[in-house]
Amino acid sequence: MTESPNKTKPPRHPNTTVVLLAPELFLTPPDTAALIASLTQPHARVRLLVRLASEADMTLAEAVARAGVAVQVLVPADITPPPTALPLVRMPPDSGKEETNDLALALSDCLLVPADRPKRRLVGLAEELHKHFLVPGGQPPVIHPHPSISHRLDPEQPGSRIPFPRVWGRVEQFLLELAAFAWRGPKRDGAAKSRRRLHACAFKAEWPHTPYFAPEGWEDLAPDRDAQDTGRPIVAAFDQLDRSALYGSYIHRDLAWAAYLAAASAVLFAVAGHIVSLHKLPDLPWAVAELAMLVIVLATTLSSRRVRLQDRWTACRFGAEQLRIARMCLPLLVVPRALCSVDKVPPRADESKRALAEVKRAVRDQGLPELAAAPSALEAARWLKLVVKDQTTYHHDNHHRLECAEDRLIRLTVILFGVAVVAVVAELVDYGSSLLLLATAAMPAFAAAIHGVATRLGFVHRAQLSLEAAGELEPIQDDLDKMIDQAEADWPNVRTLAARAAEAMARETTSWHSQVRRQKDVIV
Repeated sequence: MTESPNKTKPPRHPNTTVVLLAPELFLTPPDTAALIASLTQPHARVRLLVRLASEADMTLAEAVARAGVAVQVLVPADITPPPTALPLVRMPPDSGKEETNDLALALSDCLLVPADRPKRRLVGLAEELHKHFLVPGGQPPVIHPHPSISHRLDPEQPGSRIPFPRVWGRVEQFLLELAAFAWRGPKRDGAAKSRRRLHACAFKAEWPHTPYFAPEGWEDLAPDRDAQDTGRPIVAAFDQLDRSALYGSYIHRDLAWAAYLAAASAVLFAVAGHIVSLHKLPDLPWAVAELAMLVIVLATTLSSRRVRLQDRWTACRFGAEQLRIARMCLPLLVVPRALCSVDKVPPRADESKRALAEVKRAVRDQGLPELAAAPSALEAARWLKLVVKDQTTYHHDNHHRLECAEDRLIRLTVILFGVAVVAVVAELVDYGSSLLLLATAAMPAFAAAIHGVATRLGFVHRAQLSLEAAGELEPIQDDLDKMIDQAEADWPNVRTLAARAAEAMARETTSWHSQVRRQKDVIV
């Protein structure tokens, strides 16, 4: 079991404070010397993001860069930038001023404004999002990171306290695959694949817990070359959150199965102890076994609640999926809705808000996408199709597997209750049978345990959410297939489809997270 995240905190170093310069907010060009003085304050790490308003603004950006400040330039679609060595990204032809501003604000912590702070839409939007403001010559804010939501949950990070890292998940995955055996069907070699998965769960020494973003070879289609390096902020943050969510879910689901099956076993051992006592045999071993099962129930439930395991791993999953969406959309310069939310994080914010803050931090530390050359609309469509198709396939498979497992578990509970009913009827004829007494008590207990764990792990709800998500993503995939097959992709349509895919993926993630958080760890 993991320890409480509050016991040991990792060292904190200031994040890069991204300052947004929108030159049109100033009636006259901002004072270059005062601006450089602000951006080169000691004990602050600052990057200037210039949202170009005219060709002349490049002179100011280059002066700041010569002073040793990192500078990136975002170029609106209607402006042709002069030649420069600065890293710049140009908005696609279909984008407007509001969309450009949304992207610039999503990638920044602070807005540079004149002392009188003009009443402009960009300033008002920054106020609504609780952005910091900086006047040339003033002190930029120092952004200190919050402890990662994955602290003490990611086994590859320093300070991890996860015992038996190669064990967690085997029980849950084995039982789920057993319940849904051959769920892929004969056309997809379902039985053979299920046998291989069951063998891996039971006997494979290397139990995989590696983060997964997209199918193998996705790097060849990724427009953002900088977002392929595992050392870059957005990639490192995704891997850390995804890996932590996977580990946390494995631990939590293993404990859920253990708690419910232990509760049913306690009933079995209690009745068995009663039976042997009637036959004048020692019942102490059965009493000890019953006590051990009750201790397991108490220990698994209370320890999960003590470290807030469920809240933490679900928040990691929420954050990882938001980063998946961001990594899909940002190379196309489409802003996911989550990145446009309020920045302020209350001191006692719940785990989901902290995860979202971590997502934004990774995106801002990463900065503008590094596009080696302006990708064509057809290349963008291929990239979008790769991610959308992969997510569609995942949700189809997840729906079928969970639905199959849930259906078979229901059948098993019916069989167990049926056996109990038969045993009760048989007792009316032969009341003295010990096996019948054991069956009448234990069979309903195990049936209730199986039903309880399926409900606790949300098989029905997760399957339905995956079905709905696949239903929303399939038409998007079909439209992308037509674009690519006919080689008639255009930026407006590709970016519209990217926004639709982002909304569908975010809706599924948000609904799943809201539902799972309601299922608290309780004594079964």
